[in-house]
Amino acid sequence: MFRAKYGYLLEDEDVRRWFDNLAAKSLLTATVYLRNLGLYCKLNGTDPKGILRDAGSKAFKDRFADFVRRLEREGKAGSYIARFKKVLNSWLAFNGINVKLKVNVKGESDAPTIANERVPNREELDRILSQVRKRCAIASYFLKYWGILGDADIAILYAIAMGVDALVAFPIGYLYDTIKFKSLYVAPITMLMITLLFTAKITVLAYMMAVLWGVTMGVSETIMRASIADIVGRDVLGSSLRHIRNALRGLMERRRLHNNLPTRVISANSNRLHEPNASIITSNASSVK
Repeated sequence: MFRAKYGYLLEDEDVRRWFDNLAAKSLLTATVYLRNLGLYCKLNGTDPKGILRDAGSKAFKDRFADFVRRLEREGKAGSYIARFKKVLNSWLAFNGINVKLKVNVKGESDAPTIANERVPNREELDRILSQVRKRCAIASYFLKYWGILGDADIAILYAIAMGVDALVAFPIGYLYDTIKFKSLYVAPITMLMITLLFTAKITVLAYMMAVLWGVTMGVSETIMRASIADIVGRDVLGSSLRHIRNALRGLMERRRLHNNLPTRVISANSNRLHEPNASIITSNASSVK
């Protein structure tokens, strides 16, 4: 069952019928309208039934006009303000109240947030996607597309997953010390549960999925680090870690050169970041001589 931030409004049977009627055509539209109805009620200290009671009065129309002007003074976009008018008109019409809010909204048809937008070119798209894990991007897309979570909720999911990833490091490390590589069995089990929860399309289960996702990452990352000490002998442990680090740096540098991305070189003797220039190349060449 879908539960939005203002999902408590669905406890009202009339609001539930209105929401279901909108959702029959578009769940996304129903979700947005429900949130806007809830926000309007919150900002104006009323509720959906109160709107129906006052709809025919001049005071109601005056309050809405004042509400529109206040948002305009706050710098809200006209398209954002006009959405409240559409939502209220929809709510009133569904309940058989023939009242149309005819307050003019400045810039009602403008969309300033996309006025200067353009389609990214191939290089820009490659740079964007290279910063996101493919599984994360796909999961986020469908959670938003299905109307299960909003942008802010998806960000919270990421935070939960990262927090769980950090918390499970110690118990997973202890488990690895006890049963070694058998502890990896946890990862496929959690991945299977994530898949099942993801396809359920339920908000609460999406948060459970984030927890399991954090466990999965914690298992793989912790065991990967801990297993190096068992795989590599003590006499070459330090150098092996250094070689792995240098190999990863080499692969990242090769990828950067291939994609022609901006570079930043980390000095080996300090934590300061330097832009690459001829002096660095010269100093390296002189050190070789």
